[in-house]
Amino acid sequence: MRPLKDNEKAPGHLLGVIILIICVAMAAYHLLSTQYLLVDPIRHQNIHLAFSLCLIFLPLLRGSNASIFQGILFLTLSLISVAYVHVNHEALKLTLGFPTPTDVVVGVVLIFLALESTRRAWGILLPALAMVAIIYSLVADKLPEPFHGMDFPLDGVIYNLSIGLTGMYGMVLGISANFIFLFVLFGALLEASGATAFFMEVGKIVGRRLQGGPAISGVVTSALVGMVTGSVTANIATTGAFTIPMMKRVGYRPHQAAAIEASASTGGQMMPPIMGAAAFLMSGFTEIPYAKIMVAAIIPSILYFFSIAAYAQLNAVKLGMRPAMETVDLREMLLGAPLFILPLLILIYLLIAGFTAMFSIFWATMTLIACSLALSIYRFARGESEASLSAWARSFMGKWLTGIEKGAITGAQVAVSCAAIGIVVYVIDMTGLGVKLPSAVEAASGGHLWVALILTMIVSLILGCGMPTGSVYILVAMVTAPVLVGMGIELMAAHFFVFYFGCISFVTPPIGIGSLVAARLANASYLKTSIEAIKTSVAGFILPFLFIFSPALLLQSHDPGKIIFETFLVAVMLTVLQVAICGRYLVRLNSLSKFLFFGVAGLLFGRFIWKQNTLLLAGFALLLGLTAWQLHLRKKAEGNSRQK
Repeated sequence: MRPLKDNEKAPGHLLGVIILIICVAMAAYHLLSTQYLLVDPIRHQNIHLAFSLCLIFLPLLRGSNASIFQGILFLTLSLISVAYVHVNHEALKLTLGFPTPTDVVVGVVLIFLALESTRRAWGILLPALAMVAIIYSLVADKLPEPFHGMDFPLDGVIYNLSIGLTGMYGMVLGISANFIFLFVLFGALLEASGATAFFMEVGKIVGRRLQGGPAISGVVTSALVGMVTGSVTANIATTGAFTIPMMKRVGYRPHQAAAIEASASTGGQMMPPIMGAAAFLMSGFTEIPYAKIMVAAIIPSILYFFSIAAYAQLNAVKLGMRPAMETVDLREMLLGAPLFILPLLILIYLLIAGFTAMFSIFWATMTLIACSLALSIYRFARGESEASLSAWARSFMGKWLTGIEKGAITGAQVAVSCAAIGIVVYVIDMTGLGVKLPSAVEAASGGHLWVALILTMIVSLILGCGMPTGSVYILVAMVTAPVLVGMGIELMAAHFFVFYFGCISFVTPPIGIGSLVAARLANASYLKTSIEAIKTSVAGFILPFLFIFSPALLLQSHDPGKIIFETFLVAVMLTVLQVAICGRYLVRLNSLSKFLFFGVAGLLFGRFIWKQNTLLLAGFALLLGLTAWQLHLRKKAEGNSRQK
């Protein structure tokens, strides 16, 4: 939620208790709904939206008199509106586009509440886009092609976008209610359980022997945290508070430390098994089972983090750092391991076994609670925690209630954005724009695949300026993915292309939220951080194009040899690319050497595009030549050093 302003009062105890009770009720309802059919799907979405609106608007009661008035008004309108939908659900299904005056009024209120709550959670861009969509639906019949659409009456538009159960209450909000909230809650509970300490110790083991150890430790930690949270800003706040100061202490410049953390945390959206909200939207949009999307994301996410680690190590060598040799607490790591490993194994096993994501995450959450309780009891029995039983119980419950509150509030923020994006999705579908825009994009590209890909990339990065990744993915996928599929690209590859650029927009200027948060933690320039993050996360700009020309990277091949070989080639290409970007290999690179290393990366990339092994041979021949020359220069430098 948004932070308090200086002139706002601290929240009262009663308000804090009310918010906590709602968070616990929301979590309990969603967990219970995975085991029992409590209500029909639309009422389920409505209850999900009701909880979310309350959690977004309740904090207004802690502010000034004007803020309190707004909070009371918005909360009252929220409760009345969702109650109207809940009570009149069956009648609304039979209205069939002929709403009553009351339906229209409630519809206007619901649309306003969805946009206002989204503005408070995510900023103005997404609500503004939704308003443009609403206005477009009213004037589409007066516009030229390809934007010309049918003439819709105002009351019909309002009805369909809100209580007509097709706009706000549609596929997008349903995915939030059924999947995203549960996985967000699981990630928050995992963090509350203390598993983050386990991630930190694992990161230390991986990075303690390398010159870029603290940075590589941060990359590994962010990858592990991202596996179970899928939230960029939460990842940065959790791991960055530890890794950024450590990186600065050993010699990384502030903007480099911030860029490494921002890029690594951004990768959490791409890292299975949980990934980010957009992955669940992809599953619903493409009707590809989430387990298949999760498996397809394994190799690309590993390559992405590998590239960031290469950047960290090469810059550490360039800056003359020494390994930090951080002390690893093996006992704490072993005690914390079950908190992370067992729930994750349960989740992965159930997903692969064919159980629904809702069922799988429920039992993963129950496993996490059991493991956390067992560990806490063990520590209490050994006298490692609070002395009295009551103090231990309060501490344990407080920790879990904090996790539930954090997860519920984050889930509520995602939910209201899904309601807003549902409006946009329905307008695109209702007006026929969803059919016409792909044709327009194809016409603009002239039928050339590369032009279509670059247009898709640009649109994704622009829309990603301050918008949730899921919203970016849905909007771009609706328009451009059909074009790519129509050009012969596999469905999975086309949607992963859009998904990756939606994710990577978190670090790109002018509004890279991940870079902004990391820069604040590092006391670094945002612009420098954002530019450096582009270098750090360069794999995120390269991999989407490789998905198109090498679906084997998404495990869309039955030839294990091909998958292994092409993964190896990409790893080499990304390493060479980071060598050229960082300006360091065995010794520092001059301008000509940088250019030649970029050439090697280009030749290897070209091999994927044109499937010509001559490019592969040329690339490796040039790489071997450059390596031999670098060895010569290093021996020469070592000889000169001994003579001195």
